[in-house]
Amino acid sequence: MLNDFIEYKKSSNKSAETLKQYYNMIRLFFIWDYKNNGDKVFVNLKKRELIHFFGTAVETWDWSSSRIATVKSSLSSLSNYIENILDDEYPDFRNIITKIETPSKKPVREKTVMTQEQIDDCLFKLCEAKKYQVACYFALACYSGARKSELLRFKTSYFEDSNLIL
Repeated sequence: MLNDFIEYKKSSNKSAETLKQYYNMIRLFFIWDYKNNGDKVFVNLKKRELIHFFGTAVETWDWSSSRIATVKSSLSSLSNYIENILDDEYPDFRNIITKIETPSKKPVREKTVMTQEQIDDCLFKLCEAKKYQVACYFALACYSGARKSELLRFKTSYFEDSNLIL
């Protein structure tokens, strides 16, 4: 079922990273289900069993609220696939994941913000050490507001038509 779900998500043009995340998050649940829940078939799960899984994630594995929300979202997406696409095989299936509350978002670590002086000092030291690519990556990270994965997708063509002085 998981492989069919991933194929379905591929057909809706999801990125490779998104597919990998779906696969890994759902697989975590299936491993827990196998070890702790008697390998119960997903379509036969009860809300109580899902609550037990998320309780284990919080209390035993110390998952952040963001990770729990991601796993919950992945399981909900799988449930929607079953409900909407596999409805001929499971006509009575309903997405019960949405009935379970998501824990409130709590920061995992304190955010730190560099001062302009710290940024300039770091850039100066990187250039002094002739680490120009690292300095460029660092500057893009500081001034673009892009996430790490987004920075890796930047293309120099983005800047060719720009009036920016680089």
